[in-house]
Amino acid sequence: MSIALVTDQQIKTFWRDGVVVIRGVLSHEVLDSMAEPVKRVLGHQNMTNMTELGSAVVPSSGGTMLNDPAAAKAGAARGQFRSGTDHWWDDPDFERFATRSPLPQLAAELLRSRELWFYEDSVLVKEPHTQEPTAIHQDMAYFQLEGNKVCTIWCPLDPISRKTGATVYVRGSHLWQRDFRPNWFVSQLPMPGTRGEEVPPYDRDDPENLLSFDMAPGDVAMHHAMTLHGAHANITDQWRRAISVRYCGDGTVYRFKPGTPLKPHHTEITEGDPVDHPRCPRVWPR
Repeated sequence: MSIALVTDQQIKTFWRDGVVVIRGVLSHEVLDSMAEPVKRVLGHQNMTNMTELGSAVVPSSGGTMLNDPAAAKAGAARGQFRSGTDHWWDDPDFERFATRSPLPQLAAELLRSRELWFYEDSVLVKEPHTQEPTAIHQDMAYFQLEGNKVCTIWCPLDPISRKTGATVYVRGSHLWQRDFRPNWFVSQLPMPGTRGEEVPPYDRDDPENLLSFDMAPGDVAMHHAMTLHGAHANITDQWRRAISVRYCGDGTVYRFKPGTPLKPHHTEITEGDPVDHPRCPRVWPR
């Protein structure tokens, strides 16, 4: 029998607030093993330059890596927000991180789920001096899923503070039973053809309604897929590298949402099917 990774109080906090931070979950060895894979995917064409996406409101792949933070500070360049998904499909390092690290057990315990399936991974990098904050959004709006046991685990590889781009969470918003339209991450503009409410504006420095956490490498933040959240800009000389892993638990089914991009294997699925496709493998219990 596995030793529990979380306490009853942490489970209660997750279901009350829609987010909880668990300290020291990932070892230095695990984090070090993911530094090169993250660097590797930054050069792949399936990485989207989110800075360009926000200004042009059209997807654009690639983008120039900012290798000299001093140049950005001097105004010669500016950082970019880079994002990509489903790296595990062709990279065994990401597959191992998502399926064989402590993360599946952690998610199953916090979700109170007997079984757990892996939905997708994502690399989220804010280079030094990335000026754009991440727009407040709801993950479930982008997922072709329905269920109350769906989550994202956010795993930073660098120290996290407000100045480096800490995530902010709208406390308790997972309990509202409201569906919000997906947006472009660095713009509140909704994606065309999507349904739901538009995300209301939030002051990212509002301590009454928003939660934010300083984090060290090895800490992870898990939030419910219905929790509204965004992030600050990275105004420092430091990189903000993070890997997100999304899981779904008992009772989750496929539910297709108009205007939201599909994954290739979704053509093989009927709406209402349980989440058990090979591209959504069961990862708990092992």
